Amino acid sequence: MQQKRKYLAAILSVVFAVSLLMNTFAVGVFAQDDREVLVEQIVSELQQDNSEADQSQKGETPAMRPEETAIPEVTASEEPVMTPAPAASPAATETPEFTATPEPSATPEPTVTPEPSATPEPTVTPEPSATPEPTVTPEPSATPEPTEVPLPTVEEQKAQIRDLLEKSTSAGQMSEDELERALEEIDALASMPLAIAENGQEDDELSDLMDQLENARVAMEDMRAAWEAKREGRLDQLPQTGRENSWRYQNGETVEYDTMDAAMDLPDGVSAFSVGGGYWGIDVSHHQGVIDWEAVKAAGIDFAIIRCGYGMNLPEQDDKQWSRNVSECERLGIPYGVYFYSYAMTADMAVEEAIHAVRLLEGHNPDLPVFYDMEENRQLVVGNSGLAEMARIFCDIVSSKGYEVGVYANLNWWNHYLTDAVFENWYRWVAEWRSSCSYNGRYEMWQYTDEGQISGINGFVDMNYWYGDLPGDERVPITEGTYTIASALDENKVLDVVWGSYENGANIDLYSKNGTGAQQFKIIPVGDNYYKIQNSASGKVLDVKFGAAVSGTNVQQWEYNGSAAQLWSFEDAGNGYYYIRSKCNGLYLDINGASSADGTNVQVYLKNQSSAQKFRLQPANANVQIQEGVYVISSMLDTSKVLDIVGGSAADTANLQLYQSNGSYAQRFAITAQGDGSYKITNMGSGKALDVVYGSSTPGTNVWQYSSNDSAAQQWYFEKGENGAYFLRSKCNGLYLDVNCASTANGTNIQVYTGNRSAAQQFYLQKVGDLVPEGVYTIVSALDSNKVVDINCASAENGANVQLYTANGTTAQKFRFVSAGGGQYYIVNAGTGKALDVTYGSTVPGTNVQQWEKNDTSAQRWYLENAENGKWFIRSVGTGLYLDVNWASTADGTNIQGYTGNGSTAQQFLLVAG
Repeated sequence: MQQKRKYLAAILSVVFAVSLLMNTFAVGVFAQDDREVLVEQIVSELQQDNSEADQSQKGETPAMRPEETAIPEVTASEEPVMTPAPAASPAATETPEFTATPEPSATPEPTVTPEPSATPEPTVTPEPSATPEPTVTPEPSATPEPTEVPLPTVEEQKAQIRDLLEKSTSAGQMSEDELERALEEIDALASMPLAIAENGQEDDELSDLMDQLENARVAMEDMRAAWEAKREGRLDQLPQTGRENSWRYQNGETVEYDTMDAAMDLPDGVSAFSVGGGYWGIDVSHHQGVIDWEAVKAAGIDFAIIRCGYGMNLPEQDDKQWSRNVSECERLGIPYGVYFYSYAMTADMAVEEAIHAVRLLEGHNPDLPVFYDMEENRQLVVGNSGLAEMARIFCDIVSSKGYEVGVYANLNWWNHYLTDAVFENWYRWVAEWRSSCSYNGRYEMWQYTDEGQISGINGFVDMNYWYGDLPGDERVPITEGTYTIASALDENKVLDVVWGSYENGANIDLYSKNGTGAQQFKIIPVGDNYYKIQNSASGKVLDVKFGAAVSGTNVQQWEYNGSAAQLWSFEDAGNGYYYIRSKCNGLYLDINGASSADGTNVQVYLKNQSSAQKFRLQPANANVQIQEGVYVISSMLDTSKVLDIVGGSAADTANLQLYQSNGSYAQRFAITAQGDGSYKITNMGSGKALDVVYGSSTPGTNVWQYSSNDSAAQQWYFEKGENGAYFLRSKCNGLYLDVNCASTANGTNIQVYTGNRSAAQQFYLQKVGDLVPEGVYTIVSALDSNKVVDINCASAENGANVQLYTANGTTAQKFRFVSAGGGQYYIVNAGTGKALDVTYGSTVPGTNVQQWEKNDTSAQRWYLENAENGKWFIRSVGTGLYLDVNWASTADGTNIQGYTGNGSTAQQFLLVAG
């Protein structure tokens, strides 16, 4: 019996040890209830054994209960079974095998206890040995693992996120339960690892979508809090921290969106792409920090919308930059409007916000409306009618104070929530960050990007187009007509369709004026002081490529389609020039690099007021033809004052001035065509041409006379002025002949200056009749009235000499004067029909004069210059040399030569008709 108790005690110890071990490894051999039953049985048998032992000591042998079966001894040994190691050491698991012990017939067998399928069978427990060895701990792998679900691909994750983002845009239409389920979906997707692209790298677009999903989650949680507040009747107690939560903000921070097709990097202007049109402006708040408004204005923006505050009427809820921003716009004359960010959830809160806005607006007079900014996510719980009522309250109060009012929201809100008819009463401002606005309703302003960049603002800024009017509109009307468009860099360079192409996309460049249709443009009004500029030859119009708002965007020609990329306005740039501004982006027509070289590209650029952006409209064929001849050129300022060579000088560099008319040759000018539409203007007294000093293109450059050299500095275009007057434009620089300071004093300098259409630049041409009528004359020397010019020996040969000889009335001494135009004459011998000719056209003083077959060269053309007492100087057009009696001798046979003008009697002749 003692041995049996020991055995049962050992079994009890084993049971406790096994139970402890199995609990330690979270794997049970038996169910908890079965273990308790087994223990109770063993304890009961031990108690029975104790009772039998007591009876045995009294000489009684108890009968064995039929249901009991004696537990046989362990067959392996008569020795007591070794107990397992203490429970404190989980590694000790040398438990005797229960299968080695015969099962009691009546007692429930512990081995039939339902076992967890994942738990190792007790039968695998190692047999005890002399040195107990720890049983190998069952490994977790023995427990069936859940089937691994493969991660979605990158594209599958993107699709899932986009679906959730689309669902989030309708958060305002969800019930609380629907909102909760959507949040659970977002949380599940957000907790999933990002899929990796095939190249082993994270996908940037997927990362961006995850950022947007996080914003959607925050927005929907904000909505959930609003629903809860509505249910509990505490909407007016929601916090107004100034940390916006909307489609564009997350806790007051701007959300980093993938800006679709709206963003393009710019070096110095707008970071956006749009085909909007209208006036170009920005909207700002404290998010932009301290703004350099002078730089902003210089960058060319047309207007600004300034946030004044948000929420309740508390000073701490005024925009921190409001006072400075509005005062700077007013100081600099920048047209501005205002917006107020709403947190309103009730009618009373809308009233409070309106009072707040009116307080900040006091003393200010915005040029554009005051907009109610409705975008806070939580507001959607009040429903469409609630949003309409709050907007009505705010707008009614603000408009009652004399301000124009409007509402700002994004496209989704306008399409789904702000749908009440009451919104037709106010201006609409639509936010849609794309290349065009797709809202189908009426709207007056479009916010097309939040990634604008402009001088004076650090970081990004919202950019907008306003389609209404602005104060101080600089657009000016242009008379419809056909023009050449000349650059202020060089007015002889004009806009030109490259190669005269008729194709869409043909480039526009700057090129020397050539009078072709490729350089002529019809300016046609389309309304509201906007114009299309149509090339006369191709019929295509000037077009901003892709309608881009990027400085440096190319200008091309394209079939007219009526888009803002093909419409232009004109602004007065002073001195008769215009800025030409694109309607689609507010940028200005600009000559790339301010270069006047032929072929320089034409583009659009931010306004910088340089000459590269100034253009003169010259009516096509403005260059008029002048009849060649000799003219007195008088000023429109005073017609008694005329152009004059100072002192009647014949010297190079003698100055040109304005002087009282006196009929002298210093005031007579021969105008001769040069074959390209330009003219040379030669003083009759000196034979020298009017010349722009050094061909300079600087306004104010002096004009003098200089020996003819056929340079552009000596060539002039005539343009029709007013009342029969003309403008004289230099071919070399496009500047205009100008009376300095518009003074009429004698001696006033004549210069070239930027065209300004003033009277100081307009002149009348008074043609002087032929100095002598065409006809036959005897040329008598002033040295001796009996000595005349004669063909030696009356020879008819080319090269026959011209001499001085006693008058004899023969045809060898008679000469026909034939007008060559411009005050010039051919002098042809009546007997031979051959013309007086400067030998070889030489300009060397002393060069012989001969007769030669008429050939129309300048060596055979002569000017007559008034000397005195009816006498004339006879000067060669080609050489500038004067007809001269050699050594002033009167001897028969004295040679006639060409010589430098000296005013002596040897160079004076009397013309006797007949």
